[in-house]
Amino acid sequence: MRAILTMTHATLIKWLFLATLIVLVDPGTVSAHSGAMEQPTIPFKKAKSTLRKLETARITNTIAADVWGSAPRIEQCTAFRDDNTIEYSVITKERTINTAKNVYRKIFVGGSLRNPSQSTVTVGGHVYYGSLREPINTNFNGGGTKLSDVSSPPLDFDYYEWLATNIMEGSYSDGYQVIVVSQPKGSCYNMYDFLGSDAQGSNNGKTLIVFTFSNDVCLTKTPDGRQFGPSVLAPFSKVTLTNSGYLDGIVIARRFTTYTSSSEGSEQQLHGNVYRG
Repeated sequence: MRAILTMTHATLIKWLFLATLIVLVDPGTVSAHSGAMEQPTIPFKKAKSTLRKLETARITNTIAADVWGSAPRIEQCTAFRDDNTIEYSVITKERTINTAKNVYRKIFVGGSLRNPSQSTVTVGGHVYYGSLREPINTNFNGGGTKLSDVSSPPLDFDYYEWLATNIMEGSYSDGYQVIVVSQPKGSCYNMYDFLGSDAQGSNNGKTLIVFTFSNDVCLTKTPDGRQFGPSVLAPFSKVTLTNSGYLDGIVIARRFTTYTSSSEGSEQQLHGNVYRG
């Protein structure tokens, strides 16, 4: 239980509406005694895709009761632990330009995927993509699937947008930490901007950096050469990883690139040691 979400009245009302639709299908969720209706609960195992936001974030079915009160609810949750997000190194809503030589885990690209460098990329996990754009120069060691060929995408990007909007920063037991950035820096971020000079490139899933704005985000190594360790949630932004050595966590972004006009980025690696708090 190592992240915090805040629930607004509007969000609660929307979920109550969804719960009401389910009630129409399953009247067992409502009981009446002496003409009075009990507060409904939300059956999570039904309509799983519709209520995935609740289930993934571990928000309990007591949330429906809060709609009957007056105060917004603050919930502790796990951001990714029970979700297949932990299987990925990169997740983007739109295009990805990846030149990083090694990608350890899966990739999900809602738009086009390409590698314009002269070096070959090796991806260890499965790759889901909207389209492949030449040049591709990529070994799909875990196989690849075009999204139009599957009946249901393996990930719901709407969840990441919702999570970035609702999550609150905090520090938790066992060294887990969520840091929320609401104002752009105007230059590249390095790990010291968030964790201080004792931070190590091997973050081991301990830190999640959340960017809530839509401005471009640039990530790079520290002045003394340490790699970028934390996981990054920036679902509204284009994220550029440059001269970093490697990114130890996951990148979740609207768009993502490791290729710039000054660097092909082929020396970099994407580890996918996803935030586990």
